[in-house]
Amino acid sequence: MIGFFANLLARTAELAVSQVQSQQQQTQRKIPAVKMESTDEYRIDDTATLGRYWGKDSETFSIPEGIQKLGSFSFDGHKELTEIEIPSTVQEIGYRTFYNCSNLTKIKVSPFNPYLCDIDGILYDKLRQTLICCPPARTSIHIPASVTNIKYENAFATCHNLIDISIDRGNKKYTLVDGVLYERNALSLTKLVRCPADRIALHIPDSITEICYHAFEDCKNLMEIDIPSNVTTIGGYAFKNCHSLERVKFPKSLNAIGDSGFRICKSLKEVILPHGTETIIAGTFNECSSLEKIVIPDTVKFVGYIVSSCPNLKTMICHGVNVPMQDNPSPSGCLYMIVNKKYEEKIHSEIKYDILYQLHQMHPNDVKIEHAVKSAFVEIIKELTTAQNMDLVEKYFGSFSHLVTLENIDEMIFHAIDSQAYEIQVFLTNYKYEHFDFQAPEWKL
Repeated sequence: MIGFFANLLARTAELAVSQVQSQQQQTQRKIPAVKMESTDEYRIDDTATLGRYWGKDSETFSIPEGIQKLGSFSFDGHKELTEIEIPSTVQEIGYRTFYNCSNLTKIKVSPFNPYLCDIDGILYDKLRQTLICCPPARTSIHIPASVTNIKYENAFATCHNLIDISIDRGNKKYTLVDGVLYERNALSLTKLVRCPADRIALHIPDSITEICYHAFEDCKNLMEIDIPSNVTTIGGYAFKNCHSLERVKFPKSLNAIGDSGFRICKSLKEVILPHGTETIIAGTFNECSSLEKIVIPDTVKFVGYIVSSCPNLKTMICHGVNVPMQDNPSPSGCLYMIVNKKYEEKIHSEIKYDILYQLHQMHPNDVKIEHAVKSAFVEIIKELTTAQNMDLVEKYFGSFSHLVTLENIDEMIFHAIDSQAYEIQVFLTNYKYEHFDFQAPEWKL
C-alpha cells in the first residue's frame, strides 16, 4: 500500500511538471511582442522589454501587463523600492535586474504567470527548479528540495544582509556546511555558492574548484582568506565590498578572476597572482584604496581596467615589466602598454576594445588611442564575421557607427568575402553605400 501511494505521488508530480511545461509552450505561441509606450516612469523597447525604470518616490512598483522581459540592470540602484510585482506576461529576467536595490525585500509574481513564480517573495522559475533572485534586502532564505539550478550572476547579487541560509534536506544538488551554501556532486563539494554576510573567517574545503559570483560579496568583516589548491575560477563580484579583507592567498591552480572580483576591498594592500592565471576581467581590483602592490604574471592573456581608483598603488609589475605608476596615475600603465602595442597579441580583441574605448572616452583627443580603438573594432567585426554572427555585427554597428570609416569598412567587406559570410557581406556593403554617399548596388537587400 505504501508503495502504491509513493508511486501515485510521483506520478502526480510528473503530471504537474508536464502540465506547466505544456502551459509554457502554449503561452509562448500565444503571446507575441506587443508594442508598448514608454512613460516618464520607465522605458520600453520594441520587444516589450522594460529597459530602464526611472521612478523615484514609490516603495512599490507593479510592472505593467504586457511586458515580456525585464532588461539587465533595469532597476539598478533604486533604494526606495521595497516590493516589486511581476505580471503574468513576463517570461525572462535580465542580468542583475534588481542590482543595488538595497531595500527590496519582496518580489511578487502573478499566479497566472506560466514562466515564473515566487516563494515567500523570492523569485524562481515556475517549476521551482531554478533560483533566479533573492531580493537584496533579505536576511534569510530557505531553498526548497526542487531547486537544481541557481542563477549565480543574479541570485545573491548585493545581498548585503543575508546571514541565514537554510535548505531542504531532500535537495540533491545543494547543501549547507557550517551555514555556507555549496554545490555538490555525488562525491564531494564542488562550488562555494554563498557565504553568510556576517562571517569573520572561513575555511574553504579542498575539493572546491570554483568560487561563484557574489559568493562573499558584502562580507564586510572577513579579514583573510586562503583559497584552496583546486580552485580554478573566482566569479565576478565574489569578494566585492569585503572592506576588512587584508590578505588573500591565491592558489597555483587559479585560471580566471571575474569582473569586479575584489572591488572595494578597502584593506587589501598586496596582490600577487600566481603563474598560470590567464584571465583578469575589468574592475577586478578597482577602488581598493589601500592597495600598494600588484603582480600580474606573464601567463595573463589580457589585462583589463583592473586597478582604477587605487590611490596608494606604488608598484605594478605586469608581465615582468615594472610599470611606473607615477607617470600615469589615473589610467593604469598596463592600458597604455596595450595602446603602445606591447603584449597586444595576448589580449582578446573584445576585451581590448572595451579597455581602449574607455581610454578613448577619457582622452578623446589622443590620436594614438583613437586609432587603436578603431583597429580593435575592426578585429572584433572580423571575428564575428568568421563566426557568422550577424546579430552581434549589427549590434556593434548600431552602437559604435562613429568608428566606421571608408577605409576600414572595405577591410571588413573583404574579410566577409574571404569568410564566405554572404549575409554579413551584404550588410556591410549596403552600409557602405548608405553612409558614404556611394550609389547603391542593384542587388541591395
